[in-house]
Amino acid sequence: MPLQILVRHMIVIDGGDGCESLGRAGHHSFGRLRSTRQRALTARMLGRVDGPTREQRARLRQELWAWDLIGIGDDPSAPSDEYDCLIPDLWNAVHATEPMSERTDRLAAHVEDHFGLTPDAAQVEALLTRTAAWVQDASR
Repeated sequence: MPLQILVRHMIVIDGGDGCESLGRAGHHSFGRLRSTRQRALTARMLGRVDGPTREQRARLRQELWAWDLIGIGDDPSAPSDEYDCLIPDLWNAVHATEPMSERTDRLAAHVEDHFGLTPDAAQVEALLTRTAAWVQDASR
């Protein structure tokens, strides 16, 4: 039976461990693609975006903590990985090709789904703009 995938705004991320993740806009879960055939087909259909390096993940984490959506940055007992669930979505939004307003809306929707808070669109756009600027500078 042929594999058929209907997708909209999906990106394949190389997890660095030999498996890719398949992410869909507005969702924070990434299903693992284990089959070589699935990975090849999906990468061909969607385009491949390498996931962030360890250093880039650390920088993305810093950006998210600087934003501090839920206001726990001053709490020494706050879990250091509190915003890590947003790293794939932020990375995808930075590399997406649609207009900034769509990327902002998608990231804001994820935040609302995951944290139950409606972020200020201007703050989300500023986060994306700052992050895209250093990612672009680093790739030169």
